[in-house]
Amino acid sequence: MKSIPLFLLLLPHCLFAQTNDTTKILPSAEITAVRLSRYAVGQQQIVIDSADLKTSPFQNLSDLLQNLTPLSIKAYGIGLSTVTSRGTGSRHTALVWNGLNIQNSLVGLSDLSALEVGAVDKMYVKFGGSSALFGSGAIGGAVFLDNSIENTRGFHGNLGANAGSFGLLGQNIKLKMVNEQAAGSITSLRF
Repeated sequence: MKSIPLFLLLLPHCLFAQTNDTTKILPSAEITAVRLSRYAVGQQQIVIDSADLKTSPFQNLSDLLQNLTPLSIKAYGIGLSTVTSRGTGSRHTALVWNGLNIQNSLVGLSDLSALEVGAVDKMYVKFGGSSALFGSGAIGGAVFLDNSIENTRGFHGNLGANAGSFGLLGQNIKLKMVNEQAAGSITSLRF
């Protein structure tokens, strides 16, 4: 017969933990960031129009920035393209998505050809040192990508497809859901 550990015999048969309901519902709060607007007064900014974003959802970000901004885009073949601003290197131009710097932390670069325009709702470019507010070393400028959630409750969706020569096929699905407690967005490109 195997021996039963002594501590198992000493445990009571019924354990009651957290019997009182201590859940409290807090009122909702909205947090806004004013750091860029407060500390970057007078800096040059280019806003990419929403019409430009909607007319080219399958275009990658490097092609759109090359056509609409004075940024220098360096394309290294099909798989990698980087951005530089005001004569600095590509490590000194940040790519900021919804307030988060999404540059690769190992090499300090971001691949613009991997991001498609259809995944973004708003885009603007800031030049100069004030963009360093969003990451160390971003002294040349920054490209800001923002996604917004509509205030209208319900389910919203977009579906798109494209085709081209040499077997180019693409699909774009963008879904947004908003209700009383939560809001979310999912984007799937070229699957």
